[in-house]
Amino acid sequence: MAFDKSMRDLDASLALTRKPLLTFGYEMIVSTTRGDIKESRRLLDRAIEIDPNNYIVRAHYMSSIETRWGGNPALMKAFLVECRHANLSDRQLRLLESVIAEDEGWNHLYGDGNYAAAEAAYRRSAALGGDRSLPHLTDAMMEQSKYQELIEPLTQYRPMLYLPIGGGG
Repeated sequence: MAFDKSMRDLDASLALTRKPLLTFGYEMIVSTTRGDIKESRRLLDRAIEIDPNNYIVRAHYMSSIETRWGGNPALMKAFLVECRHANLSDRQLRLLESVIAEDEGWNHLYGDGNYAAAEAAYRRSAALGGDRSLPHLTDAMMEQSKYQELIEPLTQYRPMLYLPIGGGG
């Protein structure tokens, strides 16, 4: 029900601006959560019609076609090739490529159990400028018993603290 209400509100917001790229991105989050890759692609295509060089909706789309959301590495790599023809900056292309590396790490960590490959993929993602995926990286390192090497990423990892409602006394 919350997604349906969100989509109604987002659809209404389309008329508020000539370039509703952020709206398309948020709608894509909902379609991704629903497992609707075709709808995500439709939203991307609409955004490209409005702004052929936009990055933000392409970034949302790349995340929407990760394996965990029903996509796959081949689809992600094909999309990166498509993005190379879209006048994106080198930095933007590296960030999109980092999502592919992060997905590769996820597939190794939670799929085939190749923890060394997962660690390498998460490190490659970070080197490309993407999310450092510290919780996943540390999981892959723990599985390899790399306890001494874990000190560095664990020192960087600062999970959010959630206080109970009312300030927690």
